[in-house]
Amino acid sequence: MAKRRGLVIAGLAAGAYAYFKNPENRRKVTIAFNNTKLKVNAFMESQNLEGFEGSGTAGSSDEASSSTKPKSDGTSTSVQYVNEDKGQEEIEPVNPS
Repeated sequence: MAKRRGLVIAGLAAGAYAYFKNPENRRKVTIAFNNTKLKVNAFMESQNLEGFEGSGTAGSSDEASSSTKPKSDGTSTSVQYVNEDKGQEEIEPVNPS
């Protein structure tokens, strides 16, 4: 089994060497590779843009953007409580009852 696999790989390598030995074939493969690379990059960019459009950014309908609400992580609330506590501490010593 291992000998067959080795023979297949050796045959593929010899075929590739024979094909790429000709400069015209190398040029054709290079052009085909570059064209494929451009198409893949364009496809990936279009997928990224489609993902952003669906998340409520510019270009989406008003209905979709109005249904999304900003999420709060609670940090502003905790700061508000700290500020209220500091305000009460400052008020109490100034106006003793």
